[in-house]
Amino acid sequence: MDELRAATGARRAALLHIAATLITASLPKPAGAAPRLKAALVNIPPWTFGFHSDVIEPFDGAHGIMLDLFEKLAELSGVGIDVIVVPYAREVMMIERGTAILTMALQTPLIDRIAVPLVNLGSEEIIVASRRGSGISSAANLLGKVVAQLRASDYLSEAIDHPQIRKYETVDYAQGVRMLLQGRVDAVIGLRTSLRYAIRQNPRADAVLETIFPLQRRRFGIFMSRQYHDADTTARLRAASLKLLQQRWYDKLRDRYSPQS
Repeated sequence: MDELRAATGARRAALLHIAATLITASLPKPAGAAPRLKAALVNIPPWTFGFHSDVIEPFDGAHGIMLDLFEKLAELSGVGIDVIVVPYAREVMMIERGTAILTMALQTPLIDRIAVPLVNLGSEEIIVASRRGSGISSAANLLGKVVAQLRASDYLSEAIDHPQIRKYETVDYAQGVRMLLQGRVDAVIGLRTSLRYAIRQNPRADAVLETIFPLQRRRFGIFMSRQYHDADTTARLRAASLKLLQQRWYDKLRDRYSPQS
């Protein structure tokens, strides 16, 4: 009889354990239970600052428009985000392969093919800079010239994609500005925020560069790799991204890091 009671008790305990496990599994996950995601951000000031290695500790002493914005995104969403800071071409590759899930970028057909937008934060102007006395004051003056642009970038402008305009790909805007000052290229094209910052940081640039004209404006926002399929986490990030927009964090950070752009 004692053995029977013991066996019955053991079965009851086992059934209670199974029931508890099933109930726990059916409960909604707490906010902090989402897996940590990797964000790939371009290694260019003022978006990110002062990195000599591709990999950084997330938000540990790092700063810049994108890094501060992603720190706020992690806070608002409750989703852990680890950041890797890389050249733009590698950022695109990581998003396409799904080795990184989040990024910030201009909206282009390439980005639309490999990622889905979480939020459109605003727009960025594409500009062209040239040397004083070059006679380059519009895209039409670039025919037969050499133009520096960020590797893997695509500005989708017939004016700049003309076959008579030679392109020189650079790893960052500072390299393009140096080449322009050295006379190795005739002009540099890029985002106003980034290119103006690179010009201001070069002590010779203001004395040599004169012509800066706008080419186009493109939407700029936060994107998620098409390789990621967690609906719950995506919904949390999308809601948090909308809060970033409503609270104007993008505009505030641009004013903080690049007020003269």
